[in-house]
Amino acid sequence: MDWKNLVLGVGIFILVVSVVTFGIDTFYPAPEYEDFCDFSNFDVPRPVGEKVECSESVEIDQAQDDCYEADGRPVFDYNAEGCIEAVECDFCNKEYEDVSNVHRRNIFFIVVVLGVGLVLVGAFVFKVDSVSAGVMAGGVGSIFYGVTQGWGALGKEIRFFTLLIILGLFIWIGYRLGNQKKSKSFFGRFRK
Repeated sequence: MDWKNLVLGVGIFILVVSVVTFGIDTFYPAPEYEDFCDFSNFDVPRPVGEKVECSESVEIDQAQDDCYEADGRPVFDYNAEGCIEAVECDFCNKEYEDVSNVHRRNIFFIVVVLGVGLVLVGAFVFKVDSVSAGVMAGGVGSIFYGVTQGWGALGKEIRFFTLLIILGLFIWIGYRLGNQKKSKSFFGRFRK
């Protein structure tokens, strides 16, 4: 393969991965944290002024602990003196994480299937080596992107079996491509 074909193959690889990642971001955007959590209820630092004596409240401490145990974020209501008088439990972060995990899991499956399809198309449809190699490498890069996006949102078994299937498919593609090259040679025609 000469330099022109190498550069063309690398360029196709970069562009395929870019199209896949930007396409996913455009047509299936990730959830935004701000859509779930309102920043206006976060505690804002206050200037240091007079020291205010606040009485300890077992109920408030218990409500705060219960909120943390339930994967929530305590939101405090203050009285005029600056003492905590109530605690509410905000689950916006948990809701965001749940939706984000579903999104990442979906990205995994969408991009992995798309990447495998690109590898198959590159291997068996395109006959120009630089184009074929670039599309196949773009498929592999897309699979890597999908795996990195969805890895934490999937169980170990799903990760293992998905990667095992992809590995088996790649080995099969390698054998098919190897057999195609053998059959094109003079002696390869007699090996069947």
